[in-house]
Amino acid sequence: MDRVVAFSDGIFAFAITLLVVSLDVPDIPAGLAGRGLVPALLDQAPRFASYAFSFLMVAIFWMAHHRMFQYIVRYDTTLLVLNFLMLFGVAFLPYPVELVGRYGDLPAAAAFYAASMAFVGFASAALWTYAVRRELVGADTPPEVIRHFAWRALVAPVIFVVSALLAFVNVTAAYVSLGLIGIIQGQLSRRYAGAGLK
Repeated sequence: MDRVVAFSDGIFAFAITLLVVSLDVPDIPAGLAGRGLVPALLDQAPRFASYAFSFLMVAIFWMAHHRMFQYIVRYDTTLLVLNFLMLFGVAFLPYPVELVGRYGDLPAAAAFYAASMAFVGFASAALWTYAVRRELVGADTPPEVIRHFAWRALVAPVIFVVSALLAFVNVTAAYVSLGLIGIIQGQLSRRYAGAGLK
């Protein structure tokens, strides 16, 4: 289990570091840098927003993975495959982050970004569901903890799917809808605050 967790942590660390690649330093002629730098930085505001939100989401996915593997005590081949499937999505995230940083006002870019995030979320949910059903979690894991992770794992991907569909109607609304992730996750944390989470 230590090797599984260590490898997974490495992929998360690699992906979260690569997110910054989507940010380019403005290329301004030397004579115009004094008055051109601030407007150039403001023009990159969508990229900064995409980077910050994506960093937060990868961090949330990592924290969920970390917590799940405090309860998952055994593994089999299928669990490893599901874990690799989730890591595949995580390692891919720098691409949609750069895409939405450049073309975030286009419905296809916003939908592709949300769909990529949803893939990671559903893979994480499948990982936890499989571990529970195959009794790969510790026998002393409280039922409240199992329900807590099951609900939390589904919140983000479901909202990302809604966001992807909404992007073709209204791109701004698609991005705003992502704020529901934090609100609902917060409600779930308060609801299961006494569940004895590690």
